[in-house]
Amino acid sequence: MRMVSGGYYGLLSEEDCGRIHDATAEILSGTGVRVRSKRALSVFREGGCEVEGDIVKISRDFLEECLQKAPAKVVFCSRDREHDLVVKDRRVFFGNVGGCIATYDLETGGKRETRKQDIANLAKIVDCLSEIDYYHIACVPNDVDPTMADRHSWKAAFENTPKHVMGGVNGEEGAKDLIKMASEIVGGEEELRKRPIFSNISCVQSPLTILKNNADALMLFAEYGIPNMSSVMSFMGSSAPMTLEGTIVSTNAETLSQVVLTQLVNQGAPVFYGCVSTAMDMRYATPITGGPEMGLINAACGEMARHYELPYYGTGGLTDSKQVDFQSGVERTLTALLPALEGANLIHTMGGALDSFLIISYEQLVLDNELVRYIKRVLKGLDIGWDNFALALINEVGPGGNFLPKKHTRDHKMEALMPELFERRAWSKWNEGKKDLVEKAREKAEQILDTHHPKPLPVGASKKLNKIIKEAKR
Repeated sequence: MRMVSGGYYGLLSEEDCGRIHDATAEILSGTGVRVRSKRALSVFREGGCEVEGDIVKISRDFLEECLQKAPAKVVFCSRDREHDLVVKDRRVFFGNVGGCIATYDLETGGKRETRKQDIANLAKIVDCLSEIDYYHIACVPNDVDPTMADRHSWKAAFENTPKHVMGGVNGEEGAKDLIKMASEIVGGEEELRKRPIFSNISCVQSPLTILKNNADALMLFAEYGIPNMSSVMSFMGSSAPMTLEGTIVSTNAETLSQVVLTQLVNQGAPVFYGCVSTAMDMRYATPITGGPEMGLINAACGEMARHYELPYYGTGGLTDSKQVDFQSGVERTLTALLPALEGANLIHTMGGALDSFLIISYEQLVLDNELVRYIKRVLKGLDIGWDNFALALINEVGPGGNFLPKKHTRDHKMEALMPELFERRAWSKWNEGKKDLVEKAREKAEQILDTHHPKPLPVGASKKLNKIIKEAKR
């Protein structure tokens, strides 16, 4: 796998990061965070934090001590070992959008609620797409029992891609069942501890509240050494201050509170600093996921993650547009490129999103694979070396010459990025059987679903997963 790294966009200085940390420490030690889980309250209290009712206060010294324990490097293990991702430094990886509740039907084009089959279909497409590095459970299955939706979702995902899978669960019981399911796939709990093939998203409720279900699941996964994404989705003007800087500080405080909890449960357990925060359009009381604010907040929080030497779960590639159009292209490029240039380790919404997080489009997912290919080429940068200057060739060709027939040109013909779907032919060739980009993307998605066969689960594993789901329902 080609590794690409960011680090080209230094939005914050070290002095800026220090000021944000000072403000964060003041919030956590003074105001504190509300924790809805009795077990988590006990963990905070026994670990050395001040607990008053359901409010936890974390001193600056204790916060910094816990941050030192969290690992800077995390391996996202894949079922087949071929798609393992070593997450460290400013390496950048891309995943599709997750948690959508609607899609545009691939056959009719009409908007409808998402189903369990969509999770399987989209996992299969991500499995085939070369630039999407892991699978984020793409949508909510509205055609199954809501209390079992997480179990059905994970099963559909595991069955249709060996890539690392990311998603959430329904509290501690959902976490227990997911551990059982993954253990059946990898060959037991001990193997799962060694090579976790999934990671958990644990959201903080802004402002400053850790919910019971999220905390209980996070703690169980931390015990097993399974990566947790400490995710914060603050909206400027509603659940965070109406300034970029205030939102960055509150996001920082909220995500670090879960980092502390993770380390109190299991010192050295993998945990990601997470940010999904953005602004609000106060005219309509809606979040702005495609504006520059999303990119700026996520780039800044990436700098804070780097300041703490934590791996970073960032956001990009979103749009407020309801369809695949010019607005969608501009917004998803801007919001993805800023955190990518910063060096966000995971850009977890880079694939298929329309209408913020609400709609996932099969066609957009395929097109975003092309966009990610462009972004990765930008991150690859230049290799400034004497051999690459090709001085001998330049001197040989000389003034007025032609490089086209030279062996050097043939040997390096793939140096320029070659998109799969974007149009570069002459107008006359394109006009012979012209198709718009969305049509080509739809055909590509249909082709993948018809012909691609992901690596299957071990023999008998699917039946065992079904049994776990049936037992959980009882």
